[in-house]
Amino acid sequence: MNREFEMRLALATYANIILSGRDDELDIEERIAHYCYGVQFITPPVEGISGSIRTIASNASEWFKYLKDRDARRVRLHFQNPTWQSIRVRYDSPLLRAGENWFVEVQYDDGSDLYLTDYNPPKDNFMSPVKRYYVLLEHDSDHFEDDILSVTEARSKLGSVLKRLSEFAGRFEYTRHWVDNFNSSLITLENYEPSEDDDFLPPGVYSQEARQLIATIFASGFFGGMGSWSDFAFNGADEDLYQSLTSELYVSLCEALVSSASECCR
Repeated sequence: MNREFEMRLALATYANIILSGRDDELDIEERIAHYCYGVQFITPPVEGISGSIRTIASNASEWFKYLKDRDARRVRLHFQNPTWQSIRVRYDSPLLRAGENWFVEVQYDDGSDLYLTDYNPPKDNFMSPVKRYYVLLEHDSDHFEDDILSVTEARSKLGSVLKRLSEFAGRFEYTRHWVDNFNSSLITLENYEPSEDDDFLPPGVYSQEARQLIATIFASGFFGGMGSWSDFAFNGADEDLYQSLTSELYVSLCEALVSSASECCR
């Protein structure tokens, strides 16, 4: 999960740096190659027409130039979960997955382009199986409502669920070691000190509060395979509480990523 989060934040961050005119100040090519490698931006397929997909940009650098040449204002991330209605009501597309989707919104003066991330082309399209595809879902639509949580709100929401999970994990012998994991995330959220030597994000584009939120997201490691927090099972009411808290944690991490990205280069 963390790798996907890194790629999404990197794409939005470097796009906004370039659109703000700061790309001459920062050496970001290596970071783009590392964190945005293997992405392609395409038009959606036309049902029943083979070969209808067209390439907008074959990599991140080409896409950034494409946006700049068209005077884009900024790039924002959006996360759709089952309780978020804004996109679910607005679109009825067979490209959307049930329950959860990630989007990149490119804002222009008079409208927005909306890309669906992590699109999986049909196998008979002869497209690269190792690339991440961003498909242009809508062109020149209205800007999306500014309902993104502030960094302060996202920090509060994430901190609250981490505290409750720490208390929950401490109740059981076989999850007690996770208390330290949750408490460590809380310490990162409250005390992390970003430095110019950090190898992920260029300095000066995010506040310390946003960097603390980002560091907490990337250091979490709660979701994955065997042995991760999402791999446990409980009984009865404890299972219900575990599922509820774990779902809230996941949504809070996703919302925190969106909130952090929205702060870049305002």
